[in-house]
Amino acid sequence: MAILIPPMERVSGVCYAQTSQGVELPVVDVTHPSFALDASPAALAAVREHAAEEAAKWQHRPRWLRRLLYLLLARQSVLLQGMRASNGTFLSGMNTYLFKLGPAHLASSFAKRMDRKMAAKASALEVRYRLQAMAELLVEKLVAELRGAPASRPVRLLNIAGGPAMDDLNALILAQRRAPELLAGRAVRIEVLDLHEEGPAFGRNALAALREPGAPLAGVDAVFEHRDYDWNRPATLLESFAGTAGGAITLGSSEGGLFHYGDDATIRVNLEALREYSGPSFSFTGSVGIDSPENRAALALTGAAVRYFKMDAFEALVRRSGWRIERQVPTMRSLCVRLTKA
Repeated sequence: MAILIPPMERVSGVCYAQTSQGVELPVVDVTHPSFALDASPAALAAVREHAAEEAAKWQHRPRWLRRLLYLLLARQSVLLQGMRASNGTFLSGMNTYLFKLGPAHLASSFAKRMDRKMAAKASALEVRYRLQAMAELLVEKLVAELRGAPASRPVRLLNIAGGPAMDDLNALILAQRRAPELLAGRAVRIEVLDLHEEGPAFGRNALAALREPGAPLAGVDAVFEHRDYDWNRPATLLESFAGTAGGAITLGSSEGGLFHYGDDATIRVNLEALREYSGPSFSFTGSVGIDSPENRAALALTGAAVRYFKMDAFEALVRRSGWRIERQVPTMRSLCVRLTKA
């Protein structure tokens, strides 16, 4: 049976879609006022300061008390239960997605009061800033590639460990809002390479909702596909580039995926495979966790297998893989980068 959001908790202008378990969720749209964040340097500095104050108060408590409070609070929070499940592994695509909704969209049908309190904290804003930055980097490149390109050239958005691929969906929303003529009559395919089905299943439903009449992607000829992908076997990436020699505009991305959970060897072989199989204009956009006291403290609490980079070490890894950082955008505790071939 579907678990629907109560009518009085629905937000005008926001699309809704169901998960594979029938839970209705809002579809994040970074152009909607209820999702959009002020990412100016001054605003980010203020949020970072607030988050540091929150972290300092938390760290002031004895370690045993922090662990106990974390366990107790998790009983009252769907968000924290997802974080607990990431101990020793990764935060799933759908658990990450819930953080992207923000407190205004955590409805009583699927979330608890404690979830809204957690989502309102400055420290919980990171994934929302990260998504917004990723979408901006992707749409910059997409619009640049589309200008002057005939409508017969299709678009392919390749997403590694993408879950519901909200970075791609929001890049399309931004492109449609800023230059709708560029997507008119053009075939768009989002291809998510992920070991799990739950996130892509929601992404597929989210795209369908976004394409409804009056919705942000109404009239856009877009499809959503999921293919099982183990990033320890990057040679299978060749299948994703088969048939692109005809001129498809192809962009790659991985938000909260490859650079957050892959070790150096995994990142390198995937970047090398992408470099080998893709065309000359292909770019790859990803988010990178930055090594900092705040990130290390969060890691100690959750026990997730996420990794953090010193920036010089990440840049060296990128260079060894045959890429360079073309553009970078800081978020609260991460960096979103767009890579082009060296």
